[in-house]
Amino acid sequence: MSGCGEPSAGAAGRTPKGGVYRPRKPRASPLYQCADRHLAELRSEGRLQRLLEERVIERFLKCGDPHHGFARIYCPECRHDYLLAFSCNYVQVGIMRSWVRG
Repeated sequence: MSGCGEPSAGAAGRTPKGGVYRPRKPRASPLYQCADRHLAELRSEGRLQRLLEERVIERFLKCGDPHHGFARIYCPECRHDYLLAFSCNYVQVGIMRSWVRG
């Protein structure tokens, strides 16, 4: 199956202007693996100082997971569709900025 933007995509084999879509793999990142591995430990040892810290880590672990929300994207040029998991980076950045401000 050809993906959006691949040379064989579409009826005429055209490449869309935006290029090839490559989904990210958040669970493969070292940060995700570390947070996933240590969240239970941090909870049990009482090392999370504020509820906000726990919520940010939980949201980070849900971010990019299609089980927690996605959009179906359709390219009319190549007639390919795919699922795009919602990202929550804007929420995390805002919360982390609030930590810095204190």
